[in-house]
Amino acid sequence: MKVIKQRLQRAFTFLEQGNLKQAEILYLECLDGIDDQASLLFEQALHGLGYVKSEQGHFSEARDLYLRLIDLAVKKGDQENEAIAYHQLAMVERMAGRYDEALYNFSREQMVYDAKYPHFHLGYAANFYERGYIHFIQGAYFDAEHFIQASLDHALQSKDQIAIGCAWRCLGDIAVKTGEKQAALMHYEQAKHYFQQAAHSKAVSEIEETLSKLTQ
Repeated sequence: MKVIKQRLQRAFTFLEQGNLKQAEILYLECLDGIDDQASLLFEQALHGLGYVKSEQGHFSEARDLYLRLIDLAVKKGDQENEAIAYHQLAMVERMAGRYDEALYNFSREQMVYDAKYPHFHLGYAANFYERGYIHFIQGAYFDAEHFIQASLDHALQSKDQIAIGCAWRCLGDIAVKTGEKQAALMHYEQAKHYFQQAAHSKAVSEIEETLSKLTQ
């Protein structure tokens, strides 16, 4: 097991570096070397490989991996990992442009939270953000605002500054699309504040560039 753990760590390092092929090779080696398919290490390898496949654009393969993870979680009664797998499956469907399927799986994730983790505010914030973002890219700005506002409410309760900043930024994007310039400026300033608090320099720079364009 020590060798498997080391391979998983190396695979994750390759993943962080953007070296998807090396990460894929190591995750596959891990899966081949684990006999107990109900083990945590096996699930970690499946998650890692699913992420690699989605980043490679191999959405069908990624989908199958996350469906397998959902099945394993349901059989074990592991609702926490069931919710995680639904979230990741929904992300794959969004990346594949299958928005209805993505929204369906995000709703399944929420059902787990409602039943088991009603106070998991960061999980709700991420879930509602993704659903709002899908409506945003589809041009359904009213629905998008509804979900992003819900995301912001939960993000504030979670006190996660990145989640709060992301919600404010998306509200700014929505306001731009609906022609509400002053509201957009206010939302972006809020986003900038929280990204600064989180020391997220890239996000702060992007917000400043957006604000500069809006005020020209």
